[in-house]
Amino acid sequence: MDLRKHKEKYLLGILLLAYFILRCFFLDTVPRWDAAMYWNILAQAVTATKEASGWAGLYQVILEHYNAYGHPSMGYYSLLVLGQLIDYPNLFMLNMTNALLAMLSVFSVYKILRWFLPTEQHLPEVLLATAAYALEPLFFGCSIYLNTDFPVLVFFTAGIASLLYGRYGWFAVACLFLVFSKETGLLFWLTMLGGVGLNFVCYLVRELRAGRSPKLAGAFPAGSKTQEPTKLTLAFRFLCLVLPGIIFTFYTMAQKGKMWANDNGLKFDSDGWNCFGFNPKVMANRAGEIFILDFHWVPALAIIAALFIWLGRSMEKSKRESIQAGAHTIVGKDNAETKSDTDFKQSPNLSRNIDWGLFPIALSALAFLAFNISYITFIIPRYVMQAGFFLIVFLVLVLPYAFTAVKQRCAILSVILLLFTLQTFRTIDPLSLWAFGSAPFNDSRILQIDSPGEAVGNGFVYNSEFTAVDKLFNRMQKMMPLKADTVIIAWNGDEWYPWFYNGNVFVDPVTLNRTMDSNNTFHYNVIHIGNLDAAQAPNNAFYVYMPWLSKFSDEESELAQLRSLYKISEPTDVKSLGHSLRYYRLERLTQ
Repeated sequence: MDLRKHKEKYLLGILLLAYFILRCFFLDTVPRWDAAMYWNILAQAVTATKEASGWAGLYQVILEHYNAYGHPSMGYYSLLVLGQLIDYPNLFMLNMTNALLAMLSVFSVYKILRWFLPTEQHLPEVLLATAAYALEPLFFGCSIYLNTDFPVLVFFTAGIASLLYGRYGWFAVACLFLVFSKETGLLFWLTMLGGVGLNFVCYLVRELRAGRSPKLAGAFPAGSKTQEPTKLTLAFRFLCLVLPGIIFTFYTMAQKGKMWANDNGLKFDSDGWNCFGFNPKVMANRAGEIFILDFHWVPALAIIAALFIWLGRSMEKSKRESIQAGAHTIVGKDNAETKSDTDFKQSPNLSRNIDWGLFPIALSALAFLAFNISYITFIIPRYVMQAGFFLIVFLVLVLPYAFTAVKQRCAILSVILLLFTLQTFRTIDPLSLWAFGSAPFNDSRILQIDSPGEAVGNGFVYNSEFTAVDKLFNRMQKMMPLKADTVIIAWNGDEWYPWFYNGNVFVDPVTLNRTMDSNNTFHYNVIHIGNLDAAQAPNNAFYVYMPWLSKFSDEESELAQLRSLYKISEPTDVKSLGHSLRYYRLERLTQ
């Protein structure tokens, strides 16, 4: 047993180390789009924290500056602010915080899967499924990107893992951070609590049917602990379960009931905004993001196929037993049932109380699906980040019922891991490209998942490929080379997400890399080509064409516009890992 545990920890350690090393390649990622806006809030929070006077002042600062755009994000932001108080502004510290949180989620998912499949023979498939979750494109991409949906997934998985193993204190901690990351965290806490309540109802029914007297301890299982809990222990567990809700209630009272800046209250209006309703465009897009995006359709189809195989076998077995019963034969154990299948059904955790694990996850999945399908707001992939987690967990749970051999299950999970890994770094999923549409990214194409009127922006963050944009900019700035007085003319017309300078983005004069540090750096001088006229046209400039904006920007028509004012050089292509952009030197024609 000790040797097996040692091997298990060793393999898990290798998986987590490999994931951490991979994430280290993205520690220089500069916040973009929504992430840049969230960085602005973080910068204000750090400044306000430094200027706070006493505990009363700090309390007020947290309420006013840690809740980004009114979202109840002060739990997550407190972690980010702590890192920036050590050294501000520190991009490495910011991204390292998210990397460590991502590792916590990967570890939590491993523990969740191991609770359901605790035997040694299931270890390979659990490790493969955990690796698939770690490299699930949407989770990986959003873990790089500063946002308030990512910590909801992190602390939700940590909360589920704590609950399964009876670590109620850690459950309370995880759920406090969960509800104070974003509003959806409250939804997941409620569904986990609902799962606990549903488990207790089932326990009461079982005990009463068996003629036994139910015990209060049945409401609060304690993982692998078998000793009878004391009343004080039971009270502690109950308090841990409800504590996040109690504190959140006090928070809403302090906020006068309004949970975020654009909170319109609970209402149903299919033609409305930030409300519930049946909007066909939103419903279709969200369903696609949940069940198609980033090869999600592969585990989704595998789950459906496994359920049909299991259903067919069950019907065949039932029919066979009926025939045997009619012939007055003794029905013995089904010889077709393999040792692997038997071990799964009779594993210690499952045979003791499978409801304890299934109910919180299943209710959370149903609530997640219902909320995202019916809530009308922006179409942004990170809103459905939990989809990968639910698909992987349910796939791991149903596979043993359809495929009795461990090698078969591992083969299926290996294919999914491979597809997820490839899609994380390069968009190759043909079904996603067909369902969502795409834009050129030189050797490949990138998906255009956007709300009406948005220039792609946040829709790029469905895998890690979006980070190539800043790498291209850094390389271009060195090739020019960019200076403080350099003027760039480009399509930069999105008011919310201008492509060069959204947020506190500057250029380091030494490295010529993009940075969040305003000290001894300079800002971009960008003219939106749609606003260019003869009166303001500079004598010298660079025209930059970004092919991924082809939906908004046409290179030939923009060059034709520039030729009336400038002598235009031959194009210079900037390339990085198969992605590219192009720039031209512009010299004003003699008037």
